[in-house]
Amino acid sequence: MNTTLATPQTTPFSNPPAFAASAELMTPDQLARRLGISRRCLSNWTRDRLVPMMKIGRVCRFDFA
Repeated sequence: MNTTLATPQTTPFSNPPAFAASAELMTPDQLARRLGISRRCLSNWTRDRLVPMMKIGRVCRFDFA
């Protein structure tokens, strides 16, 4: 019986995601105001995948960086 302990291996998921380093996650209202567009226009752009968006739970956030 081999009793050696397995050493932990580094997986691609061991590093935090790139967006976690950014402290500039914005709400749809904040981003629309910053871009000078309506919230409805931002919603349309998000639906058409022109603006990248991430879902965190039930809310969407935008990374402006």
